[in-house]
Amino acid sequence: MIIRDCWYVVAWSDDVTDRPLARTLGTEPIVLYRTADGAVACLRDECSHRAAPLSLGRTLGSHVQCAYHGIEFDRTAGAC
Repeated sequence: MIIRDCWYVVAWSDDVTDRPLARTLGTEPIVLYRTADGAVACLRDECSHRAAPLSLGRTLGSHVQCAYHGIEFDRTAGAC
């Protein structure tokens, strides 16, 4: 069971680069990446259109782009 709104270690700082990194927190798939300014971003590892893993995509500035659709997701709100 995962308690929401708590801190969990999912990766070492050196593991998170500008390439999307897939992890699973409990049963929830997440994707981690660094933005162009070096900040760490964490989103659900799922494109909202067809549930394609965002971790298979690439980063563009502060967004992660779905490899299947090309849709970009914002790191702060997850909006496309």
